[in-house]
Amino acid sequence: MPKYLILLLTLVLCCHSCTSGEDFPQDNGEEQHLTPGRRTIIAYISGDNNLSPSLSSDISEMTEGSTQMPDDCRLLVFADLNNQPPYIAHILGGKMTKVKEYPRDFYATSPDSMLSAYQWIIDHYPSTEYATIIEGHGSGPIIEKDTVATSLLTLHAYGTDATGEDPATSTPKWMNLPSMSAVFGNLKDHNGNKLRFSYIFFDCCCCQSVETAYELRHATRYIIAPVSETPGNGADYKTMLPALCADTESAAKNIVSAYASQSRLCISAIRTDGLEALCQATRKALLTIPRTDRPLTLERKHCIYYYRTKSTPVLHDMKHIMKLNLSPEEYTRWLPYLENVVVSRHLPPPDGTADPWVTALNINFPLFRDNLTPDNYGGISMIAPSDAYDYAGSDINTTLFQLRWSNAAGWNALGWTE
Repeated sequence: MPKYLILLLTLVLCCHSCTSGEDFPQDNGEEQHLTPGRRTIIAYISGDNNLSPSLSSDISEMTEGSTQMPDDCRLLVFADLNNQPPYIAHILGGKMTKVKEYPRDFYATSPDSMLSAYQWIIDHYPSTEYATIIEGHGSGPIIEKDTVATSLLTLHAYGTDATGEDPATSTPKWMNLPSMSAVFGNLKDHNGNKLRFSYIFFDCCCCQSVETAYELRHATRYIIAPVSETPGNGADYKTMLPALCADTESAAKNIVSAYASQSRLCISAIRTDGLEALCQATRKALLTIPRTDRPLTLERKHCIYYYRTKSTPVLHDMKHIMKLNLSPEEYTRWLPYLENVVVSRHLPPPDGTADPWVTALNINFPLFRDNLTPDNYGGISMIAPSDAYDYAGSDINTTLFQLRWSNAAGWNALGWTE
């Protein structure tokens, strides 16, 4: 073979190798979107787990529903599903086009990987504003096994990803709240300015907690999330997309309404600009509760809760637990701060079944079912330290102080130490 043909073949092979895993919009007819739109919606899907079939169906629903999207909105999906490398796709007009394929698997719950995926989408699909959907498993700020993050935190909020770079040695990894907050804090818009989402929509179980919201308050204007569990199939994206594309204030309420209309779950939307005032009001209110020399332990008998670990309720409804522990006068002073934050909430109406919402956590609903009323339901959860959480390998009380809310709300002034 002539030398020039060998050189040409070598160059072709090198070019193919170098572009593997890179974006390829022009290779498959995808238009480069360099002109900013009104909103780019980024769906981040950690589906390398038992939710993979449901999350794959969600992508199909998004594709079908994308015919209802206005022209000034874009929908980009980062997906890590079972038995395939992650990819990024642009969904438009009933069609899904892969615009970036990765050559090998990696942990979607790695902060570096998440930051890279988000920033790539932002750089390639610039917009006046950005919003994000986060799909996968969620449990709020609950202690479990260690995460892929480099910190010593043992919290997890989001995941799980079963397979990393080496499938033979991979173990499931979660992402903790401070790690997610750091990722979002490092994002830059197409002008190089710090990015703040119009909203974050968690299509994950139990993610509407005050600890989660306070950790992410600088990253977004609104958080829409279930306070309870969600069914495995999640939201119905065939009908959800108009709500996701609405103006920011309307989107927060419309997403709650759209989700609640097709699923029995407790879900709410909160505005983050009221969280600091709520935190200070909560700190002041907690100091009014009489206590002995021991750390303040809130009364939680028959209190609404949404998650338990080691058979112990953890995520209590914030409104209800404060109502049970404050004097009527103090509760009346505190409540407006919560109502200012929660802009929309849905409580499943009674239907005569044993369980008010779909659940797989073996929650003991009879303990609080009679209290699950609009007067008690706040649509956001809170963890209050308790001696019941002190068990080997999972010290919730200690780990809570690695979240900003627990320090700012003043639990250490009430006898609890870090």
